[in-house]
Amino acid sequence: MKLGRRILASFMALVVLGTAFVLVISIVHFVTMERAEAHRAAELDDLLHSALPDAETLTELADIPLADGVMNVYAADNGAGYVMRVRNKAITEEHGVFVAMTPEGRIVAAFPEEERPGESRLISEDILSAFTKTMGNYNTSFSADVMSQCVVIAREQLDLLPEEEVADEQP
Repeated sequence: MKLGRRILASFMALVVLGTAFVLVISIVHFVTMERAEAHRAAELDDLLHSALPDAETLTELADIPLADGVMNVYAADNGAGYVMRVRNKAITEEHGVFVAMTPEGRIVAAFPEEERPGESRLISEDILSAFTKTMGNYNTSFSADVMSQCVVIAREQLDLLPEEEVADEQP
């Protein structure tokens, strides 16, 4: 009988401690959620502006057709161009390549998502040189083949943008 009470008391203590732990974690999550979202938004904004420095503000385009492999399209409100988050089959769903282009299709920058502004980036004057020209500490985990495929996917997305989107972006 005493053993049964001890087991019951231990079980109840574990239930109370587990419930208290879940409650504390939930409160911490709720309190920090807004700050974490603001931090992620600021980090994304910095990343987008590092890809397309001439852009004043970048707005995500919604309700547009996306090419296979394009995760997001951001347009510069001043007509400087677009930044696209692209992945191909060699890249996991969580990570991709940011490709920035002018409305005419000139590549401004392309770099793997996990690289932060100021690290390596691929910069080129046109699509062909995007495959070969690099600056800085190029991340060798992204082969030129993967990067070039992402640039081609981004170029396909530029062709898919509705005419009024591209016309509105022209200065």
